[in-house]
Amino acid sequence: MKCFTSILDGGSMLNGFYRDGLVFINSDLAGSASLTNEREGLSNRLLKVALEEVSHHVTGSTDTSRDFQDYLLDLAVKLARTEISV
Repeated sequence: MKCFTSILDGGSMLNGFYRDGLVFINSDLAGSASLTNEREGLSNRLLKVALEEVSHHVTGSTDTSRDFQDYLLDLAVKLARTEISV
């Protein structure tokens, strides 16, 4: 993983991306602003972006692909079953 900086592009900010075996997270998310006072310690937004980009790394698929959707839904089901012991 590495950090990058970005400027607004048409009012949108790039949070993260995956390229050539590396996950990149916007430094605005990965800096001290990502820390919370809660027990988890890191912001949900940072964790969400990191999970998405690592999922691209694992699957090698794009945002809009069925492979990417299937991987994340499968992961969600496995995590839910682990949490509630179904």
